[in-house]
Amino acid sequence: MVVDYLPPFRFPFINTSMWYYAKSKNKIGPISDAAMERLYLLGEIDGNTLVWRRKKWGPFSETNFYKRLTSAPDDEFKKNLAKKTGIFRTFLVSTAIYMMFCAYIMKNRLDQCVDISLGKLSQMDIKISASEFNMTLVLSQIILLVLVIFLAKAMFNWIKFSTEFTLFSSRSYKMSPYFSAWAPFIPFFNLIYPCSWMVQTCSAILETIESEWSPWDIALVALWWFFTIFSFTLLAIDIFFLPSLFKTNIFNLVLYFGIYSYLVTAFACLVWVAMITRMYHLFMTTYKNFSSAEA
Repeated sequence: MVVDYLPPFRFPFINTSMWYYAKSKNKIGPISDAAMERLYLLGEIDGNTLVWRRKKWGPFSETNFYKRLTSAPDDEFKKNLAKKTGIFRTFLVSTAIYMMFCAYIMKNRLDQCVDISLGKLSQMDIKISASEFNMTLVLSQIILLVLVIFLAKAMFNWIKFSTEFTLFSSRSYKMSPYFSAWAPFIPFFNLIYPCSWMVQTCSAILETIESEWSPWDIALVALWWFFTIFSFTLLAIDIFFLPSLFKTNIFNLVLYFGIYSYLVTAFACLVWVAMITRMYHLFMTTYKNFSSAEA
């Protein structure tokens, strides 16, 4: 007999394997880790259920997989989460600072355009100014691309690890760590799923520590998601549409839009910092509760 339902796998960092277990003197299987977890959560098996592992029968409670299902994250897991949160937060702050610097460059160019319109610069100064601005623009875009790549990697690792941490604390939480981490990079799909992930993760953690959503938490999530979508939209316009308008008679408007989009993105990064700091605080509160319960 083979179990015909396979729920989402909560622990993708555990090697997938096949199981047999005994019920009413019958041998049932083979089934996956995910199916075994599902049976355990439904109460159809428990720690005393005999399972076939390593060429012998033994209690499910003696397996490493059972210990994963019933134990809290260890100190090493906590340190890794703190490390990944710190790295992600550092790149967010760095991106915010760099966005402000890019806005400053745009502002200087805008001031030069005003001087040109007032006839305060010679033709030679105008050519030198335009050449310097073009070189600065290309260099800034390259630096920004490199920074965004590192930021994206830090975000992927943080979301994946945060999801794994939540899986330890909430038995009802079923979101996949890898899928959650990739979702922000999937076009169109990332308009909904990351927000859903954030809400469900916060809800699971708050439920674990027996707390409820506060007005501050609701406002923070709403602010975080609005500025995330808003900044992504502005940057997409700035990167893919505005460069073709640099030589037109609306050059000043392009600069204004660039300054605006960079400042909004910088603010969005700072909101992200506030959001992940709040979540990290919730994670650590959960960890302390687990540690106290085990002690």
